[in-house]
Amino acid sequence: MNIAFQTLGDGRWVAGDVYLQNLFHAIRHKADNNVGLYTVAPTEQSFNKGDSPLIEPDKIIRYKMPRRWTPAWLVNGVFKKLFSTDRFSGKVLQKNGVHAIFGPYLIVKYPKIATLAWLPDFQHVHFPEMFSPGERRWRDKIFRQSAVAATRVVLLSESAKADFASFAPSQAYKSIAIPPICYMPECTYSSDSKTIISFYNLPEKFVYLPNQFWKHKNHEAVFQAVRILRDNGVRLTVVCTGHPGDYRDVEHFAGLWGKVSQWNLRDHILYLGVIPREHVMSLMRQCICVINPSLFEGWGMSVDEARSLGKRLLISDIPAHREQDPPKAVFFDPHDHDALAEKLRSIWLDGKPGPDIDLETNAREEQPKRLRSFAEKFVAVCEETYQEVSR
Repeated sequence: MNIAFQTLGDGRWVAGDVYLQNLFHAIRHKADNNVGLYTVAPTEQSFNKGDSPLIEPDKIIRYKMPRRWTPAWLVNGVFKKLFSTDRFSGKVLQKNGVHAIFGPYLIVKYPKIATLAWLPDFQHVHFPEMFSPGERRWRDKIFRQSAVAATRVVLLSESAKADFASFAPSQAYKSIAIPPICYMPECTYSSDSKTIISFYNLPEKFVYLPNQFWKHKNHEAVFQAVRILRDNGVRLTVVCTGHPGDYRDVEHFAGLWGKVSQWNLRDHILYLGVIPREHVMSLMRQCICVINPSLFEGWGMSVDEARSLGKRLLISDIPAHREQDPPKAVFFDPHDHDALAEKLRSIWLDGKPGPDIDLETNAREEQPKRLRSFAEKFVAVCEETYQEVSR
């Protein structure tokens, strides 16, 4: 079984790359691994590797699309228009022995090749106000095209699968939820977590918020809670990392930090920028807890990272987080700043910095089984769908 993967992320959103890194690792370490892992893209498209390079694929498939207005381009265009089929790319994939292809928004078919379209979430349906009318229309169109063209539609969670069933009920039978599992290398545990304090000049005790600054990530709820606690005599530190831009609202990040200054929280809210992934893991181990106040997630990568690492979590009470249900997690209403402040206060006063030995030990023991289940489910879907299309 040879599976080709399209790139999932970009410089603004690294979770797609992290997803592929974890999936590649899980498949490579299956006990009965007989899977070829390929990456595929037109020659003009570059593979984004983020802070950590992707695990090296067995083969990189590069191809050049036919030049515009040539006979090959015209014929391929007719098949795309009438049958939603890309014969040219399909022949390239077949020539390279590909049985299945996995990628975002696969809106065309490839003859004799299974297509697994990856749809991250339906945030634009739940929070339409966070998107322009044009983007909502584009997402609706591309999601529906993917639902029709793909052999299977892969979702990150059962809650996202339920959203898909409501969005495209006639195609609901194609959907499958394959929650990602984050791999933690052994070197993560052997490093001294306190080294990160010296590197970034941080206090020993802090709460960690590792989300990019998109509107739905709801940073302001945490900042408001810190403000409430400060006004009541509890002074704590929150460390933030992540991409500062939201293409939907270019002023969002500046507006947040304007409030941090206005509320005199500069000594309490620290921003480190976009940092290497290994530093993210070190900050998670050193903090007293990881917090995720998001209003909506297809899954919530930082939550699974903390769970896989064995770290306590304070997380918003939303369907995806409830589905993950990490050990000893504390949930809060993301709209209730006072309730969040009270729960944050309790954790701050009782919590200790550094690794949680019990949670960490349990997470390390569970990791092989969780990764094996992740890989087996994904490969089984690829094999099943290939049998369907190759009959």
